[in-house]
Amino acid sequence: MAMKPVSDAVLKQALKLNYKYEGNQTHAAQAAGLAIGSTFTKRLVKAQKKFPDLAKQYAVKPKTIVEHAVEHRDRANAASSAAKLKDALREISNLQERIQQLEYADNVSLKPADWTLDTRVPKNKSPHIPLLFFSDAQAGEIVRSDETDAPWDYDSKIFRQRYRKMISTTVDLATNHGGTRWSYPGAVYLRGGDNVSGGLHEDLRELGEDCTVIQQCELVVEEEVRGIQILADVFGKVEVHTPGAAGNHDRITHKPPTKLAWARSLDRLIHKMLTGEFKNDKRVTFHISHSPDIRFPIYDKRMLLSHGDKIGSRGGMGFVGPGATILRGWQKVILEQAALGYIVDMMFTGHFHYPMDLLIGTANGSFTGTTEFGKMFRMAVTPPLQYLHFFHPKFGAVDTRKLYLA
Repeated sequence: MAMKPVSDAVLKQALKLNYKYEGNQTHAAQAAGLAIGSTFTKRLVKAQKKFPDLAKQYAVKPKTIVEHAVEHRDRANAASSAAKLKDALREISNLQERIQQLEYADNVSLKPADWTLDTRVPKNKSPHIPLLFFSDAQAGEIVRSDETDAPWDYDSKIFRQRYRKMISTTVDLATNHGGTRWSYPGAVYLRGGDNVSGGLHEDLRELGEDCTVIQQCELVVEEEVRGIQILADVFGKVEVHTPGAAGNHDRITHKPPTKLAWARSLDRLIHKMLTGEFKNDKRVTFHISHSPDIRFPIYDKRMLLSHGDKIGSRGGMGFVGPGATILRGWQKVILEQAALGYIVDMMFTGHFHYPMDLLIGTANGSFTGTTEFGKMFRMAVTPPLQYLHFFHPKFGAVDTRKLYLA
């Protein structure tokens, strides 16, 4: 198809515009109002032939390498400057917004809420019942710190020291560090089991005990008699609670019995010896069960004590440690008791030597701290400690203390 003829003026204008746009024929064609592409190129060639002098005057010189480099650098600098300008504008906008916020905060005027501190009028003293949780003493066992890397040794002499410290610290906290208007209508003393090392484990019998099981029982009774006497002197009354099959170290059978377990426990023997010592002391009352659990109230709260080896949960939970195992066991016991018509408000267990206090229960520590057995299985390192709670008639356990024994 032949090109439409154009005037000489249009051809001359094409030469000038091509020169102006440095050989960019697309821009030149647009400026001349001509068709873009080969049509404009052919007309440009026609103009160069028809007007050679004018074509020479408006000849587009090719750019040198240096000119191309300069042009590329200028474009890059322009793009960089544009990006920096954009960032600067954004930062200015953010600063302006922050200034507005600060100006608002500086100028705002707020009035304090209209309330005053409640004035408490002193009334009669508020009753609180201390609960001392004694478990996992394993009296008679020997623990050597050079085998555990922990700083706690243990033997019969140290058991006596730690038990006495437990009692004296309980009295000190109640009388010198309790509430200023607290009164004590009595105390609760829990015997959570494993208070003797026992005679079941071969390595303990041969290498890890410094007295026989009979001597262990005598050792514990001697200390507990005096401890309970002191608690009765300070608090007026003492309730002693002991599960029937208190612990696994206490049993006299190789395998844990399911029937008559309470009758095969050294701790039951200790309990009987204690009741004999206090048979004429009306300040001290004893409760024991045939079940591995024992129920008891504190005010309107319903409690349950079990050693911990019979809560339906055992073993570790990897890096979580025994905490999850204990909590799972508590929940199983609580559900079982609910099915039996007893709603448990708080549980107390020992056995794991892992102190933990939660709203629904307390897991006691031990007298030994970390042992060689715990070291062998890389169990959690815990110091020798026991728990002391103070119970309010309305709010339950309002104050919980760890009694560090070493």
